[in-house]
Amino acid sequence: MEGIAACIGLQFIFISLVLFYRSSGRERLLGCLGLLLSLSFLQPSLQPYVLDNALLIFLFAGKKVVLIPVLLYLYLSWDLVQLKTKYQHFIFPSVYILGFYILQLGFTRFYLEYRFEFRMLHMLTMVIYFSIYWWRGTIVLEKDLSRLFRRKELDKYRRFYHSFNAVEFLVFLGLGATLLLQHSLSDYFKNSYAQMVRAVLFFSFVWGTLALWFFLSESNFFKTRTLRKHYLLPYNLSRRSDSIEHAISKILHVEKHYKNPHFDVEVLAEEAGCSKRLVSSYFQEAKGESFQNYLNGLRIQEFKEVAKTYKSLYDIEGMLKLSGFASRATFYRVFKKHSGMTPKQYLETIK
Repeated sequence: MEGIAACIGLQFIFISLVLFYRSSGRERLLGCLGLLLSLSFLQPSLQPYVLDNALLIFLFAGKKVVLIPVLLYLYLSWDLVQLKTKYQHFIFPSVYILGFYILQLGFTRFYLEYRFEFRMLHMLTMVIYFSIYWWRGTIVLEKDLSRLFRRKELDKYRRFYHSFNAVEFLVFLGLGATLLLQHSLSDYFKNSYAQMVRAVLFFSFVWGTLALWFFLSESNFFKTRTLRKHYLLPYNLSRRSDSIEHAISKILHVEKHYKNPHFDVEVLAEEAGCSKRLVSSYFQEAKGESFQNYLNGLRIQEFKEVAKTYKSLYDIEGMLKLSGFASRATFYRVFKKHSGMTPKQYLETIK
């Protein structure tokens, strides 16, 4: 397993170098994260040689994993945070790493004497630190990035960010719990920490492979050679998403203009004060479906409401016109698609 982990670690180094090549500050930040991950995967195979090599001691000392939550968060919010604020996020990790360097390299005997206590402190700090930045990153994803990225791209970042934090959180929580049990009940949990490390290593193979693909897909080198170039929302939509949503919601849900059979995307765009293309982009990205599908859904829902109230007064033809449908054939096709039954079958379910 150590050989596989080393292989993944070397690939992270390669991809990190790719991310540094002709990339933006945001991608270089991801490159730094890749280098930290490479150390995690290389450590098991290099551990036997650490004490005999000053360079390896320097590389693996210092608990630099504390940088991961910060790098993840800033990677998401790079374009939303001022430069001064970005540097402030590195104050605690820098002090933390320096403190462990001093302990591990300057006061080695003292560190080894209280190694269990320092390990537990580190595990607890990581659990709390990941929790804080996981929460902050979630806010950025849901409130800010949803206005900048297309739906599929945003979903990709959600999956990456939440899965990354979940894996790291569970790893530190599991290692900390195992270390505590091993210390308290050493006879029963003999070699349990080593077994837990091997289990984490095995679990990391799958996660490492998926992370490698994400890191590669985020490199400027990769993006310029694939079709995934237009991942940002149209500029006007990202800047005006709130006003557009308010106008469309008022027209459709308050004034219910969709009950007019002649109401379409061009009429909506004119009433909302924006272009037809912008309205189409809004529904595709914010609602995840075309304007026509969304409109048909509203009209079907309106038909059901009309049927509950006026079933005894109108026939199907009258009710579909009250709901905004101009064509009987279109109404029957759309109703069957949305409801899984014919209008007549639906009316029979209404008492």
